[in-house]
Amino acid sequence: MVDLREVEDVAGIPRPDRPAFLLASSARFGYGHVARSLKVAGALVRRAPVTAYVVSPLPCFESDGHDPHVQRIGLPPFALASTAAPRRWPIVDVVSTLPGRSASELTLHHARLLAALVNRLKPVGVVLDHFPFFLEEAFYDRALAALHEVSPRALVCAGFRGVASRTYDRAEQARLQALLDRHADLVLVYTDPHEARRVFRRHPFLAPFRSRMRFVGYVCPARSRARRRRGRVLATFGSGVDAATTIDLVCEAFAIFRQRHPRHTLEVVTGGRLTDSLFARLVHQHGGEPGIRIVHFVPGLGRRMGRYALVVAMGGYNTLTELYQSGTRSIVLPRAYPGNDEQGVLARRFRTLGGVDHVVAAARCRPSHLARLMGETLARPPATRRPLDTRGAEQAAAVIVTELGRRRLLPA
Repeated sequence: MVDLREVEDVAGIPRPDRPAFLLASSARFGYGHVARSLKVAGALVRRAPVTAYVVSPLPCFESDGHDPHVQRIGLPPFALASTAAPRRWPIVDVVSTLPGRSASELTLHHARLLAALVNRLKPVGVVLDHFPFFLEEAFYDRALAALHEVSPRALVCAGFRGVASRTYDRAEQARLQALLDRHADLVLVYTDPHEARRVFRRHPFLAPFRSRMRFVGYVCPARSRARRRRGRVLATFGSGVDAATTIDLVCEAFAIFRQRHPRHTLEVVTGGRLTDSLFARLVHQHGGEPGIRIVHFVPGLGRRMGRYALVVAMGGYNTLTELYQSGTRSIVLPRAYPGNDEQGVLARRFRTLGGVDHVVAAARCRPSHLARLMGETLARPPATRRPLDTRGAEQAAAVIVTELGRRRLLPA
């Protein structure tokens, strides 16, 4: 991994002996976009003679294995902070980790580094993930201007996970349409092709770009062959800052559940970006309870979900695809914000597919109810999985290679 967190230029990055392809995400809040980029990068280098560079401002991220033609580049990360007065759902904000720089100044620093990478590597194409937030002007526009200058025929793709329940006002819709029209050659939609109608119904402003959109399937982790262990319960909460109250709920519910099931244990994975103060508070409040273990981060957790008898989690894209692949019994408590029920929409979709056993609104759930639901879920077989296209990484790579070949950007 090339770490640019404390480096002011990219001159030390060696130029590849194969065409370069860049996969970038602003990824302020979570690992999901980076995880998808890494899987697409792996599929891409298996299919074409390119070196893929995955770029993101995250403190750490991992791939499913090591390939010398998949290079990870870490930019100075943001930190997460809770900015709310005492309330049920804290507000999450991002702050800079660079001394003396604000979050907006750090974003501009990222933009400069990304543009410098483009000038250094001269990629034949890019995938900019985190759409519909893709093409945040401060982060991406400078890099795209550099790309058009050094590689005028380069392929520009937007990565879109397919579900976002936020309602965009007319000004925002017009801005997104203009950005896509000006920059995006293709939009890679990481959902089942049969869900295209649902996506256009939820986001009618995307209709003019239907001819550029490619529904490639869900990007899922490799199937785990791990042996499931009775009595082990996992609770995982992604970035975690706004999930502290949900962690409280699950720990309190497990304490009630364990009174009737004393051999069960609970492993709580808060997410690597939880603030130290919140982590310390959770450990102090729940870490001494019998059978409860609280940790920040577990490498390769998505590939290990099959080891647990029950998983309690939030409803992020990656978590839901991991649950679908693992076949583990699961209870999902979607993250919810006013005017944005994206995780709830996606979790209910996966429940109809058999990838989730129960979807629960954490704000209206009592510990006693969740404890009872844990017992009921463990007492019955996992839900039957309905067929789902999970070849998103491979099919996205195939789309990219086909278009690069059409533009004659790959060696013969």
